[in-house]
Amino acid sequence: MLTFFGLLAIAAAGSLSPEYEFNPRNFYRDPCPDTRNGTKCSALDNYVWRKDEAFKYEIVERNREYPGLVGYMIKMTSQKWLDESIYVVQKHQSAEWIHWVTMWVPVGERVRDENLLDTAVLFVDGDGNRNDAPSWDDLFITIGRVYTRITGTIYVNIKQIPNERLVFKNDWKETRTEDQIIALTWRHFLDYPDQPEWLVRFPMVKACLRAMDMAIEINQDPREVATGLSGVELKRWTVAGASKRGWTTWLVAAVDPERINLAAPIVLDILNLKENFKHIYRNTGNWTFAMYDYWVEGINGRLDDPNLQLMANEIDPYEYRERLTMPKLVISASMDEFFQPDDTWYFWDGLPEPKYFRLLPNAEHSTSASGLSTPHFAFVLRSMFLAVNKGYSLPKFSYRRYDDPVAKNGGIELTFETFPKNVYGWVMDSKTRFRRDFRIVGLRDNDKGFYAGCEMFDCPDELPPGYPDKAPVGKSVKKYKRVPDSKKTHMQFENPEGAYCKESMKFDPDEFCTQLTKELLDQNNLKTILMVWYDERFCKMNMTGVLDEFILQHKQLNPSWNPPRIDPTEFQVQLHVAKRIMATQTGPKTFVLELDEAPDAYR
Repeated sequence: MLTFFGLLAIAAAGSLSPEYEFNPRNFYRDPCPDTRNGTKCSALDNYVWRKDEAFKYEIVERNREYPGLVGYMIKMTSQKWLDESIYVVQKHQSAEWIHWVTMWVPVGERVRDENLLDTAVLFVDGDGNRNDAPSWDDLFITIGRVYTRITGTIYVNIKQIPNERLVFKNDWKETRTEDQIIALTWRHFLDYPDQPEWLVRFPMVKACLRAMDMAIEINQDPREVATGLSGVELKRWTVAGASKRGWTTWLVAAVDPERINLAAPIVLDILNLKENFKHIYRNTGNWTFAMYDYWVEGINGRLDDPNLQLMANEIDPYEYRERLTMPKLVISASMDEFFQPDDTWYFWDGLPEPKYFRLLPNAEHSTSASGLSTPHFAFVLRSMFLAVNKGYSLPKFSYRRYDDPVAKNGGIELTFETFPKNVYGWVMDSKTRFRRDFRIVGLRDNDKGFYAGCEMFDCPDELPPGYPDKAPVGKSVKKYKRVPDSKKTHMQFENPEGAYCKESMKFDPDEFCTQLTKELLDQNNLKTILMVWYDERFCKMNMTGVLDEFILQHKQLNPSWNPPRIDPTEFQVQLHVAKRIMATQTGPKTFVLELDEAPDAYR
């Protein structure tokens, strides 16, 4: 068993971290060297670089079955996040985070690229905690093996980001995974902004940095060098991951721009958090079902809470954009059920170059179908990795968007510095008449909106004392009846016990929109209200409070009336199919993609 406690050398004249200046021995390295762009030094910076006595690792197995490669299966404890008085990882009943890390290293002359000896790829992966190591045939472990063989670089896969399932000692849920964990820690920060280390993104990022440190140590271990490893320090890192791991990818690059020279976040483009959350609401007229875990914790109703900006200062990658000067390949899906294909409008211009955006046509959040319409994004990532690390030229171009609302057409004009091999675009129309909704999953005949109630989700009847923090001193939560992981309950919006769920949807609406909608309410004109809500020129804020008023008015007029509700069998695939179109050359290095609005489009 090996343990890493060494300091990583960073050549810096000084530090922006007072904590580091006071006690540098408490850190793996300077968390905020003043040689970086900007003057930011966050609680996240300090947390991820602060030493943790729990950090250790053990090489469980070496795999030499594949010519020119050696694989390492490693059990790593990255840290102890918070403590057992707050939560435990269900599998091992501790607050220590344990991960399975797989490392593929090229050792054969035909595989290893001498120009890439100091490079590595870190792929941030999920999965629940387990005792047994993952199979060597695991999808992303297999992809890593192939990737190492065709590029000649080291590949590191870290799983259990985040550790899960977690059991919080004072919670209304039996256990938590993924978004459920994130939502709880967001709610805690909004209530207790002086405790930023509750944010689960902190340990997620820290675990990735420790996996990088560990890989460096293994690659330089004399015992491993004797078996064929290069012994070279890994200084140039590519980091990639999807969804929650995509967010982690952004932040790993933000807190370690000295080592990350290429970042490839996948299906996570909600930078500029507050504005993009509001943008999602304006597009769909309410919150997508994929946001349930955040909605039930009241996050969506607190977008204008000043503490949300304080949280963004810690975990929104947009707040670290001055540091993100490395090449970036942002990969999104056109039919993502979480996010929108035009989220980039709210952060792209603010990101420094170089940056590239790949929107996968006809793919949803899992990207499972991403290789059907176009070559799989893994090939683009490979090309980008080789270009960045071997000095190949990256494409350079500029673009201009234009549109004519009267003629119902528009286009994109692209001007290239070097003549492109091929230029084409993709066009996709939303099939809904009232929303800018491109999600792959929707409801049958859902033009006017439906509610996803607790017949589909777990909801609490009440919250335990002190939630989301620890229970108050002297208060026992042992008798509190939690919602089991498998149980489904039913809640009506007018049920007082579920009122906090309804209230959580509200934040201050735009004054003009409020007045306009009030007049429409007086006319009981639901259809026009819906049309107004979906018009971005008018309603820029959450209108759920107005909707609640509409529901209550109708209940007074007709006590038997209930708002439309979802039957789970009504879910269906929404085929907002993207179609490929070719560009027209209009100059030596200028091309135009001409776009015509669908004849049956609704404005």
